[in-house]
Amino acid sequence: MRNQFLMAIAALGFCSSLSATVLAEQAPEPLATKETRCIETEKIKAYKVESDALVRIFLTDSRQILLRLKHRCPQLRFHRYISYTPTDGKICAGVDEIKTRAGLACRIGSFTPVPDAVDITEVPTEPPAEP
Repeated sequence: MRNQFLMAIAALGFCSSLSATVLAEQAPEPLATKETRCIETEKIKAYKVESDALVRIFLTDSRQILLRLKHRCPQLRFHRYISYTPTDGKICAGVDEIKTRAGLACRIGSFTPVPDAVDITEVPTEPPAEP
């Protein structure tokens, strides 16, 4: 009787691990995200403040990245200026902040590459502020 009980428990464990494996194989893969977590600051050529929550970053390889803030950053668009302090040569979404001319710190929410199909606006001539 004890052996049958142990065999039933073993079979139940095997079935549950098998069903977990089958479920894992059937689960759809997570959607691939095109967002970038960090940007190497040496690759930043220029930037353009688009709004109080969005900054367009121009990279040295002609790509563009949209820097979205976690929350609206008052007066960012008015002053059209940001500064940042890189950590290990990078700024990272969810970790680092930009600062406005008035000194207000605003957390970076995400970086999203701009597709090639999007019309490229005129690249600003002013370089980014040095930390």
